[in-house]
Amino acid sequence: FFFFFFFFKQKTAYEMLRSLVGSEMCIRDRYSSLNGIGIAKWTTPKGGYFVSVNLIEGTAKEVVNLCKEAGVKLTSAGATYPLKKDKNDSNIRIAPTYITTEELKEAMKLFCICIKIAAIGTILK
Repeated sequence: FFFFFFFFKQKTAYEMLRSLVGSEMCIRDRYSSLNGIGIAKWTTPKGGYFVSVNLIEGTAKEVVNLCKEAGVKLTSAGATYPLKKDKNDSNIRIAPTYITTEELKEAMKLFCICIKIAAIGTILK
């Protein structure tokens, strides 16, 4: 089964409000597993829709690929940059769309595991 993390259509603020509260809590909870190890920094959502994740240089595309292999679809690495070209290959934008809170919790758990795997691979090079 697949989780989709990209934006399909514009929602109104009212439609997004309920899912944003759950999304913010899920993302914040999962991020805690990466606290203090220096491999990821996240923006803290404050009512906005997107979460920006900055990783160790050279790992964003690998994280997206690892997640895809595990069944979680993410926005392309570097999507927030002009022409989608992140010269450091370190940024991923998360945009939870059309999933339940439980699905998001599982997707975020997998996302954090993939961040750790990609970071280990880069550090060991």
